[in-house]
Amino acid sequence: MPITDPNQEYFYRGQWIWDGSTWVQVGSIPGYLGHCLEREIDQTADAGTNTFDFGVVPAGEVWAITSISGMNYDKAAAYITCFVYDDPAYYAIVTSRFSAVTQQINWSGKVWVPEGHNIRVLFYNCDANDTIVVDVTGYKVSVFT
Repeated sequence: MPITDPNQEYFYRGQWIWDGSTWVQVGSIPGYLGHCLEREIDQTADAGTNTFDFGVVPAGEVWAITSISGMNYDKAAAYITCFVYDDPAYYAIVTSRFSAVTQQINWSGKVWVPEGHNIRVLFYNCDANDTIVVDVTGYKVSVFT
């Protein structure tokens, strides 16, 4: 029997959408493979520019990146650029300067990263041994052919 009453107890477990005939839990939508969360921490950054290359999207998947955040715990004069790889080059999606030590830079939106591609984040103007952190979040979707 399909789920029809949003007041039923199982509606409190997770997110649900109406597909036109019944309620479907978001995690059970065909193609949805789960969240992606990657964190990179470097507590001994090099002086100058530091590069974080995040995981390559596996065959059969596309990732929707919905947020990127970064922080330099030690220097306010540093800045950050986030890129998405689109063969044969990387294209910037955001550049921002830190105005204070421990200021977190946040980007939110949606960028689709196809199989074989990845996200790259660069921290510029770092001092030796700065602590820098980057988080990339979103969700994974299977490719239907």
